[in-house]
Amino acid sequence: MQGGLQRENWERAITAITKALMKDTCHPGINILIKHVGSVFRRLFTIALDDIKQGHELSSIMKLLPPAVECHLKHEFDEMLWNLMVSSAVKTHVALEPMYSSLNPNLPTFHPDHLDNGNEKEKTYILDHLTNE
Repeated sequence: MQGGLQRENWERAITAITKALMKDTCHPGINILIKHVGSVFRRLFTIALDDIKQGHELSSIMKLLPPAVECHLKHEFDEMLWNLMVSSAVKTHVALEPMYSSLNPNLPTFHPDHLDNGNEKEKTYILDHLTNE
């Protein structure tokens, strides 16, 4: 450990734990969020198709539409939506990575100035980077 046995330095361990937790929890959470938004868009598309069929002006034209064409429209929308969700997930993960990969374990931290095992001295807390100068 940096600083010897008297002054433990937990910053590197905490940084590694933070990076691992971010990858293990935030990345799946982002995927779930993107899938949820995709399901909302898919549901809105289905509602829009049903609304067009029951509308006033174009309803007669949409009712004449063969089921194969409607199925093709749904398939094309699903494919486009899936590609959009994959692209947005990749870009979101790339955008989030600097938030936790740039954590600096060498930032100044507070530690006790007096470290004696047996003596009960009043401890003064100082910045770590000021004592190294």
